[in-house]
Amino acid sequence: MGPSKEPLKNHDIDSTGDVVAKLVSADDDNIELSTLRLSSKILSLVSPVFKSMLDPAKGFKESLLKPNGMKEICITAFSEKSTIVAMNILHYQPESLPGPTEVSSRELYNLASFADYYQCQRFLKLWTPIWAMPVWRIRSPSKNTARWLWIGISFQIPQITKDCAQEVFERMRLQGGKFLVDGKPFHDAMNKYTDGMF
Repeated sequence: MGPSKEPLKNHDIDSTGDVVAKLVSADDDNIELSTLRLSSKILSLVSPVFKSMLDPAKGFKESLLKPNGMKEICITAFSEKSTIVAMNILHYQPESLPGPTEVSSRELYNLASFADYYQCQRFLKLWTPIWAMPVWRIRSPSKNTARWLWIGISFQIPQITKDCAQEVFERMRLQGGKFLVDGKPFHDAMNKYTDGMF
């Protein structure tokens, strides 16, 4: 007899919701992390991915009601915490959100990846600067620039995007890098742009 499997922790994001979502790790191991109770109406309004998944006309198994009257879906979670934060934002549960200094750059990165994967950036970008700016101000210069650039672009945070782009261009300039695509200069104007920045 094998080891007994512990029941997954359940988070009632919407206590009257009609969806049970199993969070599955985005890593290769597909570990089941927890379950969330959510609203299919909200999910369908905020994400075209969820809308297709839950639309009976599309024929996905997730759109079928189970005998208990619920729909069951799997959500790819880049981290459990960032997915729960995203669902609390999307279901307008501000009292369940972390404070301004309680979200790390890694969690912001995971939140940006979730938003991109489920195409719900426009809803999440209203909240992310609350967490991003305090961490951005105290970060080590040139540390995790690619991660921060992804956060800045995903959530349209101009200061972060501009500062990271300048860091990338400066590194390329210092390393003698050119903007090449398939071994050819991308565009002369791009090189002039970077020369003008520095």
